[in-house]
Amino acid sequence: MKLIKNSLLFLVPLFLCACSSLNTPQNTVYVKLPPEHRIQFEGKGVGAGIALMSTLGPMGVAIGVAIDEGIAKDIRKSLDHSGFVFQESLKHTISFMLPANTEIIFVDLKKVKSNTSGLVIKKYGFKTIGGEGDKTLAEIEISFRPPDGSNYNIHFPNDFNLEELQTARLDTVKSDGDVAKGLLEQGLVKIINKIFFVEKEKDQGM
Repeated sequence: MKLIKNSLLFLVPLFLCACSSLNTPQNTVYVKLPPEHRIQFEGKGVGAGIALMSTLGPMGVAIGVAIDEGIAKDIRKSLDHSGFVFQESLKHTISFMLPANTEIIFVDLKKVKSNTSGLVIKKYGFKTIGGEGDKTLAEIEISFRPPDGSNYNIHFPNDFNLEELQTARLDTVKSDGDVAKGLLEQGLVKIINKIFFVEKEKDQGM
């Protein structure tokens, strides 16, 4: 948690400079949540499903999916006990870095003007990356639409250096909502920072 707090403090002055790229003239950021608006998990079930497919066919894949969904339910439960709400965490991360008058609205982006900045949350949850104790970290994919009409995706952790990221044992993430919350917050901070970096390069003509 200390690492995340330090990252937020470091990013504040950067985002104050980039607010024009993330805001509409009315200081509004529109956010669209994914159809599967809940914590997802990808890990042990994938490998199990592939292994079982040779003997059970499509049923093997279904079993693998069920394994991961069972783990996802455990993580959701621990996060619920910690009081974590994804929308609120995302809203806090954005508002912490932008001017106080910035309004963050969760909406269908098809209903707003095409030249309006928006974030599309494609997925959020957790994934294992192997190693002792099934090292786990958050997985978040966001598509950013700047006012110029362009669009690009940022995936956490794929678009970042894994060696610099905090991880936790899978059993800890399943049982400790505060640990799971910290991993998700780390991902959100990293992604929003990367959005700023890309927009800053565009503004400077790099």
